[in-house]
Amino acid sequence: MRHPYVRGGEKTKMDDTTKTLGNEDAAPETLPTGEPEVAGEAPPEDPNVIGNLEINEIQQLNFLRQQSTQVTLQIGQLEIQKAGLIGRLGEFERQAHEAMQVVGKRLGISDGAQWQVGIDGKIRLLASPEQKGAPVQGVKKPARLGLVGPDGKELPVS
Repeated sequence: MRHPYVRGGEKTKMDDTTKTLGNEDAAPETLPTGEPEVAGEAPPEDPNVIGNLEINEIQQLNFLRQQSTQVTLQIGQLEIQKAGLIGRLGEFERQAHEAMQVVGKRLGISDGAQWQVGIDGKIRLLASPEQKGAPVQGVKKPARLGLVGPDGKELPVS
């Protein structure tokens, strides 16, 4: 909401008089009170008014409102950027999932088997709770992994 007591050619109400700031040549105008004015009578005083802000206080409040508005706009822009980044992250995760599906097929890991890739690049099958203590199952040995040594022979898989 715009405050009616602002500096720079606009009106301000001080001690029940109207003063134009920055435009002394302009005809004085009264601020609307919501009640019709009777010609020749002063508008009735509001019994709830206990004082007025000084010009520097008005300026300070207006400055702080502007700063708040700017911060709110920046937050909105950051939210838009955040939404874009979340979309990019989702795309990266989708691509990683597809890459891991290709690896799982290449290694013959059956669907539904739980496995993980360590930071060392080693792939480990994880035992399900009902398989604790039993040998890990879920790998179908592929006919050929495509790993060959310098002599052209297939390397053993361990």
